[in-house]
Amino acid sequence: MDPISLIVAALAAGATAGLTDATSEAVGNASGRLTALLKAKGAEPAPGASEEETRRRLADAGAGEDEAVVAAAGRVLRLADPEGHRHGRYTVTGTRDTPGAPAP
Repeated sequence: MDPISLIVAALAAGATAGLTDATSEAVGNASGRLTALLKAKGAEPAPGASEEETRRRLADAGAGEDEAVVAAAGRVLRLADPEGHRHGRYTVTGTRDTPGAPAP
């Protein structure tokens, strides 16, 4: 999965976290951290933005190349979908520094 797709998936997971209370809180906290990092980069998605617009904004801001952003997105997905994470669903490919490296 490319880093931008990972971030988009994490944003969606954070927005729809309706799991158990403890898990939902953990996902919400991780999602809040991701959103704060994106906001600091000027890449925070606009409410109601299409996936295409969100992808463009993330790419323009270099979010997919920011290790902290990619790690935060991986954390959201690890918490929201631990089974998918275990099965490698969120393996990051195509980063400049670590091609094929698994998402944190």
